[in-house]
Amino acid sequence: MTSGYREIEQRWLVVESLLRRETDLKQLTKQLDKQQKIQQAAIPKLSTQEFNCELDVRQAAQQLACQMKYHQMENIQVVEKAHYHKSGRPSQKQSPDRLRYHLQANLVLNTQAITASQNKAGRFILATNLTDIEHWTPTDILQEYKKQSVSERGFKFLKDPIFFVSSIFVKSSKRVAALAMIMALCLLTLLGSDRFVPILSQKIKLFPINAASLLNLPLSVGFSNVFKLFI
Repeated sequence: MTSGYREIEQRWLVVESLLRRETDLKQLTKQLDKQQKIQQAAIPKLSTQEFNCELDVRQAAQQLACQMKYHQMENIQVVEKAHYHKSGRPSQKQSPDRLRYHLQANLVLNTQAITASQNKAGRFILATNLTDIEHWTPTDILQEYKKQSVSERGFKFLKDPIFFVSSIFVKSSKRVAALAMIMALCLLTLLGSDRFVPILSQKIKLFPINAASLLNLPLSVGFSNVFKLFI
């Protein structure tokens, strides 16, 4: 479907992945088990609390129900309990000194919410400004979207706290531009790591002896430490 947002024409695609659906359904099952334990403990805890009136009980029940995503309460009842100052069994003519109210309810699954989550499993919306349907099919757009993961991994490497550039502070605009160029070159080197690492392994004698251990580290850490050798 096409849509306009902030005067920009867009295409919205609904993508469904069977592999992602299996993962989402497994996560949903874990969430259901986790929420089941939490809510089973929440209702008895709330039932032990005393309230001054029936309205307070129903408001507390409503607040708890709003916190439930995959469960709901049924058979909600307000139980009145009389309290007496004197110990022992009260007589039939004796009036209670105060009345308190408690909640009683049963916990059940919210089948509508669960079904809605199951229907969403494995599906996501992909928005793009490539509106030419003839040149950009849904399959082409999805392939381009998947290619972004390469760039995202590269930027993750540059933002990693272990990357030594994060500890450098520059004030001049020229130095900021130079630092950006260095980071871009590092990113390009990272993308060509499939060829760079074997060559580096063959010519490891060019580096200090302890540099050989750098190749056994994770790739981003290894590049960061190798570049430090030249500073």
